[in-house]
Amino acid sequence: MPRLGIHLDGVAVLRESGQATEPDPVAVAILAEMGGADQISIHLRQDRAHIQDRDANLLKSVIRTRLNLHVSLSEAMVAAVLALNPDIVTLVPEKEPELTLHSGLDVIQHSELIADRLKTLRGNRTICLFIDPELDQIKTAHKLGVDGVALNVSDYAGSFTLDEYATEIERLATAAAMASRLGLMVTLENGVDYQNIHNLLGLEGVHGVIAGHAVIARAMLVGMERAVQELAQWVKRP
Repeated sequence: MPRLGIHLDGVAVLRESGQATEPDPVAVAILAEMGGADQISIHLRQDRAHIQDRDANLLKSVIRTRLNLHVSLSEAMVAAVLALNPDIVTLVPEKEPELTLHSGLDVIQHSELIADRLKTLRGNRTICLFIDPELDQIKTAHKLGVDGVALNVSDYAGSFTLDEYATEIERLATAAAMASRLGLMVTLENGVDYQNIHNLLGLEGVHGVIAGHAVIARAMLVGMERAVQELAQWVKRP
């Protein structure tokens, strides 16, 4: 059965924009778990633009599911991973001033650095790479020996025409199938919403999805627990 992850960066963005203490990502994470989340995901940026160290540390202590920490390849963020020891580490690109990811990590260009970081990060944690659904990227990820790939669905989610939709869903399907056949755990994120989740879950080899913005937006209308439940009913249906 696919697993549902909830990404909470948007909660922290809202908090930081108001220079306030609320909404608290830790409290929201508890509600997400009550709604059926199997995993809580956060991106700890070098500039701490949204998620803070306090959030990461409390989430690690409080949540009952798994913590997926998204970090860049910098030495400082590798040190943060070792200090926190999350269940899952997802290596991502990081650019200023963008607060959300738009493109995947170029594992071909950064293969030597990734290989070096993996020597330090390996242990009892799962290591994934956030990449665009490109076959060469997947092949390189497999050669590097990571546990899984998080495929970027933003191009699919942003499709405006039927031709674009058909092209992007086929691109994702081909990428997910190849990654799965190579033994990689496949997760889809960065654009998963209530409309496209049905088609994404039908792709071969998909182990789970991670939703962020769509869930937080829905939660403003119906509350976080119900917003997650509405997604979970599709992910966990028999």
